[in-house]
Amino acid sequence: MVKLTFSLDETTVAELRRAADRLGKPQSQVVREAIHDYAARIGTFSEEERVRLLKIFDTVARPRHFARAAI
Repeated sequence: MVKLTFSLDETTVAELRRAADRLGKPQSQVVREAIHDYAARIGTFSEEERVRLLKIFDTVARPRHFARAAI
């Protein structure tokens, strides 16, 4: 393990402590797990963003004859 020093705001510290208490885990483990989960989500879309992008794609990819029929 590597020791690090960093600063967190009061609200984040309170949330970290509550999470560690609820989970019965050390705060350092909660931070490690949170970073692991966050890193796994990088590059993926939220459900809201996915739906928004699919709507754009459907608009752009719609065949012309369907677009004219809708007018």
